[in-house]
Amino acid sequence: MKNSKKILILLLSLTLVFTLFACGKCKHADEDKNGVCDKCGEEMELDIADVALIEDGVANFQFVMENGVSSDIVKAVDGIIKALKGYDVKVERVADKADNVKDIEVLIGDITTRDGKYSIDKHALGPKGYAIKIVDSKIIINAGSYSQLAEAVEVFGDEILGLAEDPDELWYVAMSASQMVEVIQNEYRITSLKVNGVDMKGYTIAVDSTNSKHVAAAESFQKLAYERAGYWFEMVAPDKADKSIIFTKVEKSADFPNGFEIRVNDKSQIVIKCAYDNMIEEGLAKFTSAKISTATGDVEFATGVLLGDFNASIVSYDAYGAKGDGVTDDYAAIYKAHVLANEGGQTVVATAGKTYYLESPVVNGKLTSIPVKTNVDWQGAKFIIDDRRVLTTADTKNWNLPVFSIEQDQINITYSAENADHKAFLKAILEAGLNRDTTKIDLGDRYRCPVMIITENKTHKVYRRRKYAAYTGAAMQEVIVLDKDGNIVGGTDVMYDYIDLTGLSIVKLDEITPITVKNGEFTTRASKHNCITVASDGYRSSQSYYLTRGLSILRSYTTVENVKHYVTDEVPLLDCIDENDNNKVKFVGACYRGFYVVGKCTDVTIKNCILTGRRAYRTPDGGTGGTYDLSAGLTNNVVFEGCVQSNFWVTIDSKYNVKPAKEGDEGAINGMNPFPNIKATVDDGRPLGCEMHWGIGGTNLCKNTKYINSTLSRYDAHEGTYGGEVVGSTVSTVALTGGGDFYIKDSKIIPDVSSATVTTVFGLREDYGYTWAGTVYIENVSAIVERGKDLAVTKPEPDKANWYWGYYPTMPSIVIKDLVYYYSDSYNPQTKEYAKVPSNTSVYLYGNVISADSRAHLPTTKGAPMYSLEDKNDDGYIDIPDYDGDGIWGDTNLKFDEIKEALGRNYDKGIDMSLFASDLVTKPDGLYENLAQVTPPEFVKILSNKGGYRYYVRNTGNNAISSGGHHGVNNNKGLYGSTKFYYSDTEYYQGPPSASEKIPDENLYVFY
Repeated sequence: MKNSKKILILLLSLTLVFTLFACGKCKHADEDKNGVCDKCGEEMELDIADVALIEDGVANFQFVMENGVSSDIVKAVDGIIKALKGYDVKVERVADKADNVKDIEVLIGDITTRDGKYSIDKHALGPKGYAIKIVDSKIIINAGSYSQLAEAVEVFGDEILGLAEDPDELWYVAMSASQMVEVIQNEYRITSLKVNGVDMKGYTIAVDSTNSKHVAAAESFQKLAYERAGYWFEMVAPDKADKSIIFTKVEKSADFPNGFEIRVNDKSQIVIKCAYDNMIEEGLAKFTSAKISTATGDVEFATGVLLGDFNASIVSYDAYGAKGDGVTDDYAAIYKAHVLANEGGQTVVATAGKTYYLESPVVNGKLTSIPVKTNVDWQGAKFIIDDRRVLTTADTKNWNLPVFSIEQDQINITYSAENADHKAFLKAILEAGLNRDTTKIDLGDRYRCPVMIITENKTHKVYRRRKYAAYTGAAMQEVIVLDKDGNIVGGTDVMYDYIDLTGLSIVKLDEITPITVKNGEFTTRASKHNCITVASDGYRSSQSYYLTRGLSILRSYTTVENVKHYVTDEVPLLDCIDENDNNKVKFVGACYRGFYVVGKCTDVTIKNCILTGRRAYRTPDGGTGGTYDLSAGLTNNVVFEGCVQSNFWVTIDSKYNVKPAKEGDEGAINGMNPFPNIKATVDDGRPLGCEMHWGIGGTNLCKNTKYINSTLSRYDAHEGTYGGEVVGSTVSTVALTGGGDFYIKDSKIIPDVSSATVTTVFGLREDYGYTWAGTVYIENVSAIVERGKDLAVTKPEPDKANWYWGYYPTMPSIVIKDLVYYYSDSYNPQTKEYAKVPSNTSVYLYGNVISADSRAHLPTTKGAPMYSLEDKNDDGYIDIPDYDGDGIWGDTNLKFDEIKEALGRNYDKGIDMSLFASDLVTKPDGLYENLAQVTPPEFVKILSNKGGYRYYVRNTGNNAISSGGHHGVNNNKGLYGSTKFYYSDTEYYQGPPSASEKIPDENLYVFY
């Protein structure tokens, strides 16, 4: 066989013994023809006939191969077949089957379908031994390892078939007894393996064959013992364990904290215990490395613990290839570590003092987040998330996904009305009652456990936003938590009255194990992508790119603790301005959805963490690109406890560079303020840079989001929240949309001069209709306000359009106890500069919310101002109306043609925006349907007036207007005619008292 390795039948090495089947002088019985006398065991002369393999140039034999042999063996056999073909000798190789037997065969490896006498105990040969022998008309080739079997096949081809000599022809080839060979390895580094002084010959390995991880570990131990000591331990079932090495799965407990142990028990068994299947190989490798891999001579295992210091409950980044040098991209290595830990349930750790660099989310050719399903302790290690290239090239545009995705194993069970099998289930829930009076939802016997559900009605849109970034609304949906009996719990009451239910997602909460992710410091190097686009006509606009490159939390019962996040590499303000025209913007950075992003889960705590506000960018059309460090959607009970914003206070130098500061530092101002005194402005005179830092976060469709003992720039409920708290905290803005009970307690409100709520304790969002269908409780609150500005508890601006938000706005009830306002004559909020306001200060309870239309609470209205649907610049998007009359129009993200199609009309430009919802219905008396019908507050309570203020509401009453019947009262005091004004726990006036009515001086209500 040309170019083949010629193997001579010689002594292979000092560790091998070469023997021929020798002939003895006496003849004994040898029925099994193994060359050994059946009676005395002496070697005897074998009476073996030659086996003719090729006659008259025709092969008489076939190769029969062990099923599942290595590719090297197949390659060696095919090499012989190919070489024979060159001599016009055709030979086949067949699999080990019972239906393909020939008289003359070359049997390679462990053949199971031929007579047992044709087998060889390969492990008696040793891992480097092999044998080629004749039994009857069969030639048997086997070896102690697959690598050696491949060599034995080559020896057969080269030496027995004679291919190494490259003959002129192959007319006749036979194998004779003298060509049989047996090479036995009988010298090993380890001369013996013993347990308590007893040799381990005859030991077995007891392992559960259904546990693939344990089997793999057992096989590695089996192979190593064989290679190092020549001991072959057969595998048996656990119930067959006697003199055995036993692999067993155990539960982690206080008595077994590290989850791994190797011990010799009093039965002289070696017992390998592991609570984590995925770590048994690693633990065993550590043991064999110390005890077997490098050992020589006699190795003995004595009673007691052989390995007790391997911690199987920990998975380290470094063990899976992470460098932590701050330069090498460790993303793939960290991904690998978490995937392994998720499989076994281990805690993942980083190495303190190292810096792990994370950039490309491409692992094995696929975009992926790093999945986290177990506890994580980063142990103070630092991480760099490098976003500078994100979105900047075609290859990096898809990099926008969470770096770490904290997930739960269970996939949401989703029901859809589009599925015929699901429709009946949804219908039954709807018919049983799904509205604001519902207290129990029966999901049937399948869900007799605590669950979180997300209800959805796609046929009705809510939060139909107006003004900047207006859009047609979100499907009616919300999070509801049920106990095992289906009772609604945790303040997750139903917010809407459902007339349809098109979808339902269910998460079984009893199947989710709480986890904690803690002790890491992250720095985001901000994206350098410029979102500005320039059309052929020179029109400049900006695209909205919202990045999510941080921690995504999609798992209930998750705690994130002592995790710090900072931001660097944001483009300085002056670099965003066109150097040739300071009134033009040349760079708009990509926005961020948040570093901490929480979604579709309940009971998440973010504790003692550091957050960082991000740059806000002025867009070419005068809008603002806002960007967050936290956001949440469809969640319940997300708590920020003990969290601090690194740049809540900032200083700004003469070049408009912003640096974090502390309260009381010289020149420190609130980071949500605009850049002060900047010369470059847009046409409307507003600072070009907008806010220095956008508010820290926002939520959509959440319930019970809480800030506890935290300093964060903004609590902002966008598309609605239900319930919530700001307790023991300092915030710049509390902006609400939604309902339920909201508590502002033991807190400080710092002014943000760009906000409509600058002089208020909380604000209702104008773009969602100034609605809070519930009660806001204010207790022991300090409100820092601008001198010379009106004071208000809540001060939304009046809305000027008859707009339908998907619901009728509701004015919140308010309870006040010990509210005190402080003036701040500068933006330097130091305690020594606070001055208590005079006791005769007037405070507006609701601002001027209904100044535009005293009929706001009525079902019809007369001549309400309306803006039209226009596209003045013909870019295909509906314009933002010129609300202020200053000639500036912007763009919404609503496509003009899509809105026309959705309305089902063929209108030209100039459609009333109110027609997003429904046609205006003209009543017989000439009044129009009020699409924004306001529900007045149910009550107002001033329980302790520490500041001695006079609280005001607007006089909307006259002889011609009634309350509209809200709250069951009908009188002539207008919008507030049904409201109860409490001046003690039990005493109140129905409707605001007039100046002539006698009321306590410290709780005075008057009209204004």
